[in-house]
Amino acid sequence: MSCNLNRIAILSAAAVSSVEVEDSCFPGLKRTVSCSSDGDPLHIGWTLSGFALGYQLVDGNKTLLLDRDDAGNVTCYVQNHISRLDKATELGQCPDLISGIPVCRFYQSDPCYGAVGHPLHLQLPSEDELDLKKNNSVNIARIFKFRKQKVTQNHFDHPRWQFVTDNRTMIISSAEKRDSGRYTLDTFDSKGTSKGVYHLQLVIEAAVTSAEVTDSCYFRKREVSCPSDGDQLHFSWTLSGIALRHQLADGNMTFLLDKDDVGNVTCHVYNHVSRKRKTTELHQCPDLVFNRQKSEHQTALKKSRK
Repeated sequence: MSCNLNRIAILSAAAVSSVEVEDSCFPGLKRTVSCSSDGDPLHIGWTLSGFALGYQLVDGNKTLLLDRDDAGNVTCYVQNHISRLDKATELGQCPDLISGIPVCRFYQSDPCYGAVGHPLHLQLPSEDELDLKKNNSVNIARIFKFRKQKVTQNHFDHPRWQFVTDNRTMIISSAEKRDSGRYTLDTFDSKGTSKGVYHLQLVIEAAVTSAEVTDSCYFRKREVSCPSDGDQLHFSWTLSGIALRHQLADGNMTFLLDKDDVGNVTCHVYNHVSRKRKTTELHQCPDLVFNRQKSEHQTALKKSRK
């Protein structure tokens, strides 16, 4: 009995003593917000812009998964049986990938994305000898070979591809879609002993260049669409600041509403390399029944005058 009482006393003493929130943006389509805290046992909850979040939670609710362009005031609530603390932070927009130069690393497992017409850096390991090839559908094409501080470039478009020996960086000055593909890098030490083989899947996409919102009223419903240009587009919507995850059609490009729904609607368009948004105010749809009756009445008057 005394052991159990001592154990209860120890558990009671482990109050929540600190809460920290960390926001991380990634090159893909997501951002993570994590909440670290001391105490035992802990229960964690979240709000975003005042709304409780009961989904998109992982790691025992310690981590919140969001889209890259989700923003607002996020709060982590940590509690146990004897104490409670919270920490709020303002989520700004993730940096636009195009505004900085993306860096692809050959030890990364995920594909690396670049934008058409924009620069891209390939970071290579710091080995004495490097041999970079591209795996085409019919053959393997050598991009360049670096040995004894000398570079041999075989790339068919080498003015766009320049290797910097000091920091082992391949600079693509203006990426093109034909740069997409799977690359293999063989590395060696100064004696020619293999130091490893690395692979990188490179994907070049056209950035989002436009986003427009069109509103169409029908007899009992309205449709709001977001035609856009770019590669591999993804769409999300907010209505009066509330994220919408239902009533979406046509690959989420179209949002279905009741005819009487009004408010500010925002279309978010993004791919791996860029994003745009467009906001428009939805006003009350015209009364189609009244307009139809008015039209029929005017037609009848014209006929009676003939």
